[in-house]
Amino acid sequence: AHEIDGPIFAGEFLIDPGRLAGRGSLRGKFVPPSAFPRSVKDIAVVCPKAEFADSVRSKVESLAKEGTDGFEVEEVRIFDVYEGKGLPEGTKSIALTVAYGSSERTLKDKEVGLAFDDLQRRIGDDSVLSMR
Repeated sequence: AHEIDGPIFAGEFLIDPGRLAGRGSLRGKFVPPSAFPRSVKDIAVVCPKAEFADSVRSKVESLAKEGTDGFEVEEVRIFDVYEGKGLPEGTKSIALTVAYGSSERTLKDKEVGLAFDDLQRRIGDDSVLSMR
C-alpha cells in the first residue's frame, strides 16, 4: 500500500536527563586535527578466542604508548578478526592499525620504526598476546 520494496528499520531512543545529572559537561570538546601527517603501521596479534577484540585493542594501545618518546599514539583501530585455518586451536588473530603522530612536527621514519619495534617486543613479552 505504501510502495516500499525493501526492509524498513525503525528505532527509538529515550534519554532521561535525570540519569545524566552529575556526569560532567554534556558539551563535547573539539580538538583540531594535526597539520602534520600520521605514520601508520599494521600489526596482527594471536590471542585466545575468549579474549574480547576491544580488550586486545586496548592492551595494544597501552603497550604502544609505553614506547613513544616525544610523540603520541593517536589511534589503535581493529580492521580484521580471523579465526580458522592456519592458527593454533583455540586462538584467533586480530589485525590492528597503529597511528603515530605529533601536533608539533612530522615524525621521522627511524623514530616510528623504533617505537613499532618496541611495540612488537612488548607484545611478544605479553602472556596473552603473541606476534603473528
